Amino acid sequence: MSTANVSKAQHDIMEDSSPYYEDGLAHIQEELQRLDLLIQRRVLQFRGMQKDVEQYTPAMPTYVSDQEVDWLLSRGYDYSYEADLIEKINKTIGELENSIRHKVENTYQNEVSLPLVQLTHMFGLSWLEVQSLIICIAPELRRSYDRIYAYLQDDITRKRPSIDLVLDLLSDDEQERWRMRRNLSTGAGLFRHNLLHIDTDLQSPSGSSGLARFLQLDMRILQYLLGNNAIDHSLENIVSIVQPDTGGLEQYPDLHHKKVADRLVEHYFLHKDGGERQLLFQLYGPEGVGKKTLALHICQRIGCPLLVVDIPALMAHPLGYEKLIKMVCRESLLQQASLYFENIECLFSSEIVSNVQLDILYKCLYEYGWLSFTAASSRPSQGLLPINRGVSLDSYELDLAIPDETTSENIWRKQLESAPVVDEKDTSRVLATMFRLTPGQIKHAVFSAELDRLSSLKAKVDLEMLSAGCRKESSQGLSHLATKVAPRYVWADLVLPEETKSILHSVCTQVRHQHQVFSQWGFAKKLAYGRGLSVMFSGSPGTGKTMAAQVMANDLQLDLYKIDLSGVVSKYIGETEKNLNRIFNEAEKSNAILFFDEADALFGKRTEVTDAHDRYANIEVSFLLQKIEEHNGIVILATNFRNNMDDAFVRRIRFIAEFPFPDQASRLKIWQKGLPAEAPLQENVDFDWLAGKIKVSGGSIKNIVLNAAFYAAEDEAPIDMKHMLKSSRLEFQKLGKLWDRKTMHYAGLEAGEL
Repeated sequence: MSTANVSKAQHDIMEDSSPYYEDGLAHIQEELQRLDLLIQRRVLQFRGMQKDVEQYTPAMPTYVSDQEVDWLLSRGYDYSYEADLIEKINKTIGELENSIRHKVENTYQNEVSLPLVQLTHMFGLSWLEVQSLIICIAPELRRSYDRIYAYLQDDITRKRPSIDLVLDLLSDDEQERWRMRRNLSTGAGLFRHNLLHIDTDLQSPSGSSGLARFLQLDMRILQYLLGNNAIDHSLENIVSIVQPDTGGLEQYPDLHHKKVADRLVEHYFLHKDGGERQLLFQLYGPEGVGKKTLALHICQRIGCPLLVVDIPALMAHPLGYEKLIKMVCRESLLQQASLYFENIECLFSSEIVSNVQLDILYKCLYEYGWLSFTAASSRPSQGLLPINRGVSLDSYELDLAIPDETTSENIWRKQLESAPVVDEKDTSRVLATMFRLTPGQIKHAVFSAELDRLSSLKAKVDLEMLSAGCRKESSQGLSHLATKVAPRYVWADLVLPEETKSILHSVCTQVRHQHQVFSQWGFAKKLAYGRGLSVMFSGSPGTGKTMAAQVMANDLQLDLYKIDLSGVVSKYIGETEKNLNRIFNEAEKSNAILFFDEADALFGKRTEVTDAHDRYANIEVSFLLQKIEEHNGIVILATNFRNNMDDAFVRRIRFIAEFPFPDQASRLKIWQKGLPAEAPLQENVDFDWLAGKIKVSGGSIKNIVLNAAFYAAEDEAPIDMKHMLKSSRLEFQKLGKLWDRKTMHYAGLEAGEL
């Protein structure tokens, strides 16, 4: 080895007049120049060792000789013949190190990012670890290093650096080598952070020590060092990087989240200045309430992006939960982004599993995290905070509720500014009163209404379109617990006493004005609970209770769900309460009317306790009473036997509407309204006679008219009196009522026809 290469390196240092690096590649290039000097020094040492070995062993030995063992034990390598050149190389290395250090400092002052320096700071790498990275990156940039490493390891197949080679290049004596070896164990930072891997694809010599293991630079780290900071391809379907919108929360004018965000930002900077970096904010609230918007607003204030993690996708990934969590946390450092874990409640499917998963998550956040968020729709029963798990996270919990009517009205008005709306101010007020939606749901509802407007070729969006959009956005969780009823009737279809209809109108009026009374007039402060509307429909079967519920739902533009009591009441203790709790929770999110038909089966009178069954039955009734009082929506209880209802229920019901058996005048109207305008009708149909003689409820009249239509269709003739009477006789048989041929005989029809 001549001194030419060393002189060239010294000349390059003197000629390079640039006081800083233009980019990270220029920095790596100079680090590789330093590596070349280390290699030159090692080559001289290696050749000296080989020359010494050749004095005692023949070329290509097939066995280990006595002389070789004696030489190895003496450890008497003689490098004196190259001592001057090695000293010159060491001097050049020192000069180059000083040059690199000064350039790095100047580059930092010029606010130019150097990936290798950034990586050093992010993971707290030591000098040895940084140099190990440089040794491993070299063959990824220049193939010539493959052969050089094979030469230094005396094996043409060993083209990757081993731990032994790293120590040979960086250490000057054996004690220093041992100290360095300790920092290259598998638990050291380079391997713990997955910056380097033990290359299992390349086999070390059989039976060799750990020193012979090969090192491989992580491909994500390689791309980072080369200036490509794209997300790791293994995480592409799990995470996404979101740049905060400069608008932040300003799209929601009066949203209280802005004040919360300001407080959290202040808290972040306070802890950052104090050296505390591991901050975790746990956000709870329904989908669309603004959890991610709040996190983005904080990121915008701090000046960093948000790395959003899809927990369900992460848990389903074949690479495994623990490995992926570490990769995600490492990615947040590489991106200099705060972490946002969506749907964190998915970790709690099993208490045992969730404890293990939480241990992994919190340890990773403690090691990598600086600012993290977890988002869940509700608080898990066991909580999200680790208990005595050996980590110390500064964690804070925050509940984000659906905005109140005033805030909701402002959000509606803001969202409707870009849409042509009929009477924007009144529409915003009505929608804010009728629907409890999150800001995200409001935005989507307006978009859905706009699509309806375009498809219907209308000039403006109306209240009906917006209400339909709101119903689409409301949670559909009730579909699994109740039956959705399509409201097809309007007020004109109802045949009821004026007093009953007046009560029904009063209910709808209260729904429309609840914002004014509770919020603007301050009644909400006086009522801790009981702000919802509970209505009892009392009357015999077929008197119009279900129809009235549909009319109200249609008028209020709300969904109507009929509760199937067979799926609610359970013989198992506590199950009925669980089912009811799920129903009311979903109803709160669904903005729907709950309709309990034949409610006396569930809300019956509490009895004297004579056995355990009575005691638990009374508990169910008390629980129901509590849920109805807490519920802020509309609950309709329909009963055929009002006297069977528990007295406590009756006292707390806001409205009670009686549905009497229809008199003759009412039956006449029901008969007349029962036939569609398109149905063919013979002139001999006498509605007055039918109303006087066929004394049945409105529901039975509806059945009679429908069956008569099918009889007429079978005869291929218009509906006439014969079909009506034949159908009436069938209904009487079903109801167990006596059909008197003489009384029911109608003039003009032969007796045989009836």
